[in-house]
Amino acid sequence: PTHLGLFELVFNILFSFEALVLVGARGLVLGKQSYLSDNWHRLDVVIITVSWVDYFGFFNGFQSAKTLRMMRALKPLRVIKHNKGMRDVVNALIAVIIPLSYVLVFLSTCILAFSIVAVGVFGGKLNSCSNPVALYPLGKAECAGVFILGSVKTASFGRPGVAQERQTVHVGFPVPNAWAPPRNNFDSIAT
Repeated sequence: PTHLGLFELVFNILFSFEALVLVGARGLVLGKQSYLSDNWHRLDVVIITVSWVDYFGFFNGFQSAKTLRMMRALKPLRVIKHNKGMRDVVNALIAVIIPLSYVLVFLSTCILAFSIVAVGVFGGKLNSCSNPVALYPLGKAECAGVFILGSVKTASFGRPGVAQERQTVHVGFPVPNAWAPPRNNFDSIAT
């Protein structure tokens, strides 16, 4: 086995031995101080089980093997079990999730209310012509036909020495004019 495989085997044996000693000292299920009465020890059992299943490769041919490998990321949580300060921080973060969800629901409701008002006030009023020459007062009336998207060049025609005629040539391709809303608009709540 590789060095990482060897380290994995050693740590799996050590963690399993620790769990077996605690089960022998406290009992597995019965009693207030039993091993599985603490949520951190339950997490420990899940991590040890997943580590052994992954080490022996029981599910290598299945899609669930990837999920089991992702659960190995929970191994650092074992350190938290031994550090009371970190355990208190994690427990506080978990306890804050429900009150934080109330704040997020309130924030979403406020955003929804203001977006409904914005659709009512500004809906359909931010449309403009895709042709940059057509301006607002006559914009919708001038927004018909096509315009040339590209550069404008001036060319001279005629013989040398004679007054030359200058002509404007549009170099580009024709684009149909469209009276449309901008990308970010107030025509619906989603936009």
